[in-house]
Amino acid sequence: MNAIFIRTNDNGIETIGGLTLNNANGKKIFECKTLELPWKNNENDISCIPTGTYTVVPRTSPEHGNHFNVLNVPERDMILIHEGNYHWNFLGCIGVGQNFADLNNDGQTDITNTKFILAQLVATAPNGFTLTIK
Repeated sequence: MNAIFIRTNDNGIETIGGLTLNNANGKKIFECKTLELPWKNNENDISCIPTGTYTVVPRTSPEHGNHFNVLNVPERDMILIHEGNYHWNFLGCIGVGQNFADLNNDGQTDITNTKFILAQLVATAPNGFTLTIK
């Protein structure tokens, strides 16, 4: 499986985008919204990761349950795809959700239904996928 992840807006506080997962035949089988920190030169815990192609594998932890680990990120490790509603939940990781909304009325875009969407992504790609970030 291959996922295409397109970043659509980086406002210096957060980055929003969308992820589409395709099967081996190139047919779209899953789609969701994404939320990350802004680009800050790939600095650990404060920047989204560089554009490129990565291997994504399943992972389980007490904090996030079933989620994903993005491998081979230059000069970074433990980049996860996990749940969370606000940009500060991600510390360099990628959040997935259903829609964008300003949940806490702070003027920033948040992401909704993250646990549900993450569970759907895990069920759709239980063995992981290749992720291309544009």
